[in-house]
Amino acid sequence: MDIAVNNIDVATAVLWDPVNKDYHIQSMSPCVNAGTNGAPSLPATDLDGGPRIVNVTVDLGCYEFSTAATHPADTNADFAITSAEYNAYAAAWKNGQNWSNAPSVIPANYVTRAGYLMTNGGAYHNDGSARPVNWKVGP
Repeated sequence: MDIAVNNIDVATAVLWDPVNKDYHIQSMSPCVNAGTNGAPSLPATDLDGGPRIVNVTVDLGCYEFSTAATHPADTNADFAITSAEYNAYAAAWKNGQNWSNAPSVIPANYVTRAGYLMTNGGAYHNDGSARPVNWKVGP
């Protein structure tokens, strides 16, 4: 067995922000779809809790590149956070309640990001970087 299969030696420029320990890969990274789906002990999810295989082939690294995940407060998954969605999310966080969309235990920085998105028009997109800063204002 060749252990060097699917090893890639590339500059860290293909990562979002390795200096600050954000090891998410960017869309142009050669690590996208470069793994082995049959790798031993391949987990079902990446470190963000998203599916480990987003496209046909697993990505190299601990995160899958994906722009499909909506913010957990966006209960209808339309890439827009309304005041009603934000208020429900913030109230659940304030009262220590679990949330139906992962992560079930609501992190404070997710509530802050939801409020930021809502107050800046509600519409947002996912740039594929680390959560929760991956959710950016605008379509």
